Amino acid sequence: MYYLETGVVWPDIKNPVTVERPLRVANGKSNEQTTIESIKVVVLVNGCLYVVLEDGQGLRAGDILSRNLDLTRRKGGDTTEPSEQVFVRYKSIFDARRGIGRVYGRYNEIEIPELRRWKIDTDWLLRTSWTLHRATKEQEEQFVWQAERRIREHERDKSEIKIDALKRFVKISTLTDSLGRRNTTMIPLVCCAVDRSLEARTQQVRGIGRRMDWRAVVLEYVIDQLQTECRSIRRATQEALQASDIFGQNRTPKSLRIRANRISDYIRFLKTVQVRTFTRVFNHVVSELEEAAELLHDTADKRNTQHLERVRLLFGKIYRSMILLEQHWRLEEVLIVVSSHVHNVEVLSADQIRLFTEELDEVHRTLTNQDPVTGVHIDTDFETDVLPTVVGSVLSCLTNLRGEGGVFLPSLYNDLKTACKPL
Repeated sequence: MYYLETGVVWPDIKNPVTVERPLRVANGKSNEQTTIESIKVVVLVNGCLYVVLEDGQGLRAGDILSRNLDLTRRKGGDTTEPSEQVFVRYKSIFDARRGIGRVYGRYNEIEIPELRRWKIDTDWLLRTSWTLHRATKEQEEQFVWQAERRIREHERDKSEIKIDALKRFVKISTLTDSLGRRNTTMIPLVCCAVDRSLEARTQQVRGIGRRMDWRAVVLEYVIDQLQTECRSIRRATQEALQASDIFGQNRTPKSLRIRANRISDYIRFLKTVQVRTFTRVFNHVVSELEEAAELLHDTADKRNTQHLERVRLLFGKIYRSMILLEQHWRLEEVLIVVSSHVHNVEVLSADQIRLFTEELDEVHRTLTNQDPVTGVHIDTDFETDVLPTVVGSVLSCLTNLRGEGGVFLPSLYNDLKTACKPL
């Protein structure tokens, strides 16, 4: 199936580029696939990264789909055919950011050094094989042990290139040819073939790294745009709560209509954004903005101020929703670093521990103290009481970070995930 995508250099969340295209989606850890003949998506990176626009076909609006050519090859797909390309699904933009960033780090920080060590072993086997025909029994056993050790270390690899190299190592370790005859003269040729394969995989990994890195950059760019717009809404509602042209002596029908029209701009923006986890908050805020705009128009038309107290309450609720969303972003920034450290089995530095403690302390204060702008606690009048779970998890994180025995990263990671989920 042929389709054409408009080129996207940087995605614009206010003017998204959409396409309909075929693709295959890998489902969960089993990597079983769902084939989709046509789906409408927002293009973030051409041919590589998309946002699902509508619920259906096993996907939800806001899912991030990231192309995985290595998985496509393993599943027997043609990487040049759009309908056969396999995409990995992430349930939110933050999940995608962590997942893609981790893959990028995994390839560059782990696999390339592993390939270098493999190449060193291959080089040793190649040089040793030149004199293998006159080797002692002990030297021959050392040769076989070295080859078998590398086989054990890579027996779970899934890359086709590495699997092929591994099969050649199996042949090397037996010291025999395909007919079962002892044939040490073929070993240098096999080693050279392995070396070429490993070099090809190194270049492939570097290519994967560049693609993964760009996708991570684009996701962060999208998140930055969302944060900028949400901060604009937060600032606008904070200013409106104190505006004399709404609640004071400068109020006129014209000023109320101008305010209502500004709200309509925010409504249009929020309705176009299909990026979870933002959509849950956005849907509530859209409803509240629509009600506030309608009440402002009604007040202007009827010149009756009876609705203004309700408008004030709605603005306060929208403002506090944006404040909560900002706490989510702050927690996610800590989580992405902790997630990477857990995955790579690293420890936090003293500076990181200090900075994360300060950040989470500030989040905790914001969530538990009375909001200085609206004069009420942050979750007042919300339909769902999510703060007990969030606050409890943040406190657990702080206790962990301040622990005398050091930070236990798996618990910190799990507590941060729990804290982020309901916000």
